[in-house]
Amino acid sequence: MRQRILSDRLALDRTRLANERTFLAYFRTFIVLMSSGFAIIKLDMLNQIKGIGYILVGIAPIIFIVGLIRIIKIKRQLKKLYWIEEEQDEVLESMKGEKDSENSTQDKP
Repeated sequence: MRQRILSDRLALDRTRLANERTFLAYFRTFIVLMSSGFAIIKLDMLNQIKGIGYILVGIAPIIFIVGLIRIIKIKRQLKKLYWIEEEQDEVLESMKGEKDSENSTQDKP
């Protein structure tokens, strides 16, 4: 039983780290799109595709906001799971303590 709880906690930690990696991918995409858009807008030799630069600058914040919403949503879900898991740990510990006290009282004549 204790092994399962440990593996559940490790799974939650892996999920949290995966969530952070996903947010960093959104952030990296935001930076690339924003910088590419500004580069296209600022370079005079790319006047023919200046519209693409404006589109990239417009899309970049949307990508960032989607990533931000996603990480906040998943963090809230994980907090609920951590809270439930901690509560289960407390229940198991109290059950173990009660069982130990019952065993000690049964040993006395």
